[in-house]
Amino acid sequence: MTGTTGGSDQTMEQASNSSRDKLYNVQILRFVAALFVLVGHIFLGFERGYVKSEPVEFIIPVIWESGVDIFFIISGFIMYYVGRDAFGKSGGAADFIRRRLIRILPLYWFFTTLMLLSILFFTGAVNKSSLDVVHVICSYLFIPWYHPDGGWTPLLGPGWTLNYEMFFYVIFSIGLLFARRTGLILIASIFFGLVLLGELFDLPLVMLSFWTQPIILEFVFGVGLAIAYLQGVRLSTWQRLALIVLGFILGGSAAVHDFPFHTRVLWGGIPSLLIAAGVVLGSDFPEMRVRGWLVLGGDASYSLYLSHLFTLKVLSIVWNKIGIVSSSGYVVVALVVSVAVSVLAYRYIEQPLLELAKRWIMPRKVAPVAQRA
Repeated sequence: MTGTTGGSDQTMEQASNSSRDKLYNVQILRFVAALFVLVGHIFLGFERGYVKSEPVEFIIPVIWESGVDIFFIISGFIMYYVGRDAFGKSGGAADFIRRRLIRILPLYWFFTTLMLLSILFFTGAVNKSSLDVVHVICSYLFIPWYHPDGGWTPLLGPGWTLNYEMFFYVIFSIGLLFARRTGLILIASIFFGLVLLGELFDLPLVMLSFWTQPIILEFVFGVGLAIAYLQGVRLSTWQRLALIVLGFILGGSAAVHDFPFHTRVLWGGIPSLLIAAGVVLGSDFPEMRVRGWLVLGGDASYSLYLSHLFTLKVLSIVWNKIGIVSSSGYVVVALVVSVAVSVLAYRYIEQPLLELAKRWIMPRKVAPVAQRA
């Protein structure tokens, strides 16, 4: 999630022209995507026995993990929206990467370190508690690598999506070295070429197999959606609702099947694109108090995405010790507490870390000689 999986990009949005309005609908969509991931992990807690209550049966089938697919589409949208004037500009690619590092690294490294400390000092409370030096290093560097307990997730489980995010940022920055049209063609060609490479060959290294999965095309979907938005494509209310409903129907029908990750761009990406288009390609959510709350949720979505597993783990332990058996009660409490913790983390951890990162990473402007004298 920011454009990051689960994150907001106020920094880059504020750096763009002041005439560009804040994308309220995109911020709200971020919050919705983060809630999807959160709900999915709440239900997973029931399935795996972390919560000693009967599982909650959700009547309407929903692919909760598609929140990640929505994040990828948002990421492609935002990166083009805020970076479209940087194509072919001197220093544009370097500035883009610096801003992405500022946005992604501090909070991710904070929670990755928190996970590392949890494994070292609270081994019994962590699902995958084995450590490997190479895997730990790769987790901090956004390089997919084999987990010693199986799979290819980093130390912080949700971080697998950030491995894709950082890869997208690198490819997008390469495109920024060229004029806009050439750069966009190059970005799309690289992504489609990588997917084709993965389809034709059984790639030996985990990072090659990881970075050639069709799910990377969702970033291209987001770029295309941004181009349509900036060209003035707007839909009527009924058209937008139709896209959103169709997206949920397609996603819901896929939820009852066990589709492999390899085909996720079809059963997760396309429905998410329909939902995102329905939300974005139209007028903003009406200005009212609830919009402010939803936008705040979008601002804190990166914190929510990275913190919610810690919150759910602590809450499940407390819930089981108290002995409450209400499953629906747990779901409500887990939602409220997770969001509340994320807002606190956003204000008191994420934002201060961002300010520190800006001072460390962004180049300082050298004052003219006359001013220094």
